Amino acid sequence: RAPIIAFLDDDGIPSSDWVHSMKRAFDEYPQADCIGGRVRPVGSRPTPSWLNQTHAGPGALQDRPQQQWVNRANAWACLIGANLALRRTVFDDVGLFSADYPRNQDRELELRMWRAGKQGLYLPSIDVLVDIPEERLTKRYHRRWQATTGKYHARLRFRDRVEANGRLRDED
Repeated sequence: RAPIIAFLDDDGIPSSDWVHSMKRAFDEYPQADCIGGRVRPVGSRPTPSWLNQTHAGPGALQDRPQQQWVNRANAWACLIGANLALRRTVFDDVGLFSADYPRNQDRELELRMWRAGKQGLYLPSIDVLVDIPEERLTKRYHRRWQATTGKYHARLRFRDRVEANGRLRDED
């Protein structure tokens, strides 16, 4: 029933002013239908030498340095559900998260949002930390994650729907 509904992953550690920051951001950007923020790693585990920024997805990380609008013109970017808030009206307009996508449910919802003309905003100032489990630091985990994500991207026809420049194509 609230006008804003916010999401974190169960292992996410939001900043102490996270709720206030989300509310303030929606007030400051009334044209934003959803707002996502950074998800950064914290912890003392050593990072394997092969693990770099290109492996952010399997770690459920998101750390872009600049504010960025995400919408039909920039559909390649995904505001991940580990640090995401939506106006409740979005669910009224485009429906809920789809049970058909237990992985990539945030991307699937956002594609429906962008198709409906909604606007997302990434704000690096809205911060969540996550202690990455040791299992997510293995090549085995990353291979499984990539295979599963590839399966869901194929079901979404993601590469068919989003052009190389990031723009969402019109429906066929």
